Amino acid sequence: YKIDLEQNKIKMVNSFQMIPDPNPMPRIIINIYFLKLDSNSIESLDNLQGFTNPVFLYLEELYLTGNKLTFISKNHLIGLVNLLELYIMENMIRSIDSFAFSHLIQYNNIMLDMRDNQLFLINKDYFAKGFNLEKLYLDHNKIETIEDKSFADCTILFDLWLSFNKLKEINRFTLYGLVSLNRVWLDENQIETIEDNSFESCGSLAELYMSANKLKKIKRATFHGLKNAYYIDLNQNQIEMIEKESFVDCEMLTILKLASNKLKTTTFVGPKSLVALMLSENEFNSFHPEMIQNFTGLAAIDLSKNKIKSIRKENSSSLRLPMFKEIYLIDNPIEQFETGSFDFFLKNPQIYLDLNKLIVVNGNYSRIDFCYIHASQHLFVRRRVVDILFYKSILIEDNNSKNKYNCSILLFFFVKFNMFLFNVKSDEDSYKFFDACFEQDIVEIELFSCE
Repeated sequence: YKIDLEQNKIKMVNSFQMIPDPNPMPRIIINIYFLKLDSNSIESLDNLQGFTNPVFLYLEELYLTGNKLTFISKNHLIGLVNLLELYIMENMIRSIDSFAFSHLIQYNNIMLDMRDNQLFLINKDYFAKGFNLEKLYLDHNKIETIEDKSFADCTILFDLWLSFNKLKEINRFTLYGLVSLNRVWLDENQIETIEDNSFESCGSLAELYMSANKLKKIKRATFHGLKNAYYIDLNQNQIEMIEKESFVDCEMLTILKLASNKLKTTTFVGPKSLVALMLSENEFNSFHPEMIQNFTGLAAIDLSKNKIKSIRKENSSSLRLPMFKEIYLIDNPIEQFETGSFDFFLKNPQIYLDLNKLIVVNGNYSRIDFCYIHASQHLFVRRRVVDILFYKSILIEDNNSKNKYNCSILLFFFVKFNMFLFNVKSDEDSYKFFDACFEQDIVEIELFSCE
């Protein structure tokens, strides 16, 4: 049976009793597998004896969300030997009895959701003694401290949510014993330091979320042991320095997010597996290809919203990044870039230069025959000619006559196999042109120019 008593005014649960069977022959066995008591006014489970009733022997899902519970005792859950999911969200729980969950039988994998409560401490005995915890939600509490080895017995824990708390550090015993952990959320805390080898026992970890903290430095042994991590999010920290070999142990790392930090250069070595590197909203003031020479498998880099004013060639032609094809330089104060700056592209690059201050672009693609230039937030422009019109971006310069001009440009483009002409004489015309493109759902434009 399924019982739903959500959104009533229940204040206390004393017991559950079976309704007398008016026709006891033959006897009907009643089993309840689902009980929902969300959004009531239950303040305590102290008087509850009902879970020992045989009707709850096969209860799998129990919902107590949105009540007024302040404490979980080890006696509250006696009898729930087949429980699979327990929801105690949005209460006012401040503490949990030691071994409160130890009565749950060891043969089931349990999901426990305790988000949006008032917990400030995780005691080392909360989740002890063979509690087969598979998913644990502790986000949106007020947790400041996790006692050493609090999760030591959670050997099958797969997902752990600790977001939106008040943690200030991660030490080498915080996540000790989580050998099966696949994903952990530590974002939106106040973490300033990660002790060396803190993730050493988390060899199965695939995704690490640590954005919106107060990290300033990533050291060589910070992520030691994360050999299977393919996704690390360190956005919105205060990172100023990353030691050279900080990510060398992350042999499977594919996506690394370092946006909204205080980085000024890239000196660390990326694993060969790294495909995407996010560095937007940092403090880079220039870009030169040698900055990414340590990332041999890189396919895309995002440097949007930095302070880049120029793009320098350096040793671009000697670089070999066979997988590299996308670079985002959106919303920088870029005014110019040197000829051959993007010669390290080996095939069909996509270069995003929206919202910059470019004036000179002619001749800057000495080795590129075909590329995409992203000229607005919604539009790809195919470059096959010398002169390119950048939306909100540049004037056109004639290299032969050395004259800058705002001439009329004939733009030939195709919509549904029909050719249209559009004459751009002013900024207002260019706005109208792009508006027309959007109305027609044009995604590719081939540009030609003439005086």
